[in-house]
Amino acid sequence: MIGPVSASLGVVRKLVDEGVNVFRLNMSHGEQEIHQHSYIKCSELP
Repeated sequence: MIGPVSASLGVVRKLVDEGVNVFRLNMSHGEQEIHQHSYIKCSELP
């Protein structure tokens, strides 16, 4: 799950390098703008 600790592009990239292929965005917490930013980051990675 992408959250405050794992939201940076470097952390997301490291997770992908370690084999993560699915990210969960918990829409019950946080604001839509933050989730949209996280979604864009994840979708831009190869």
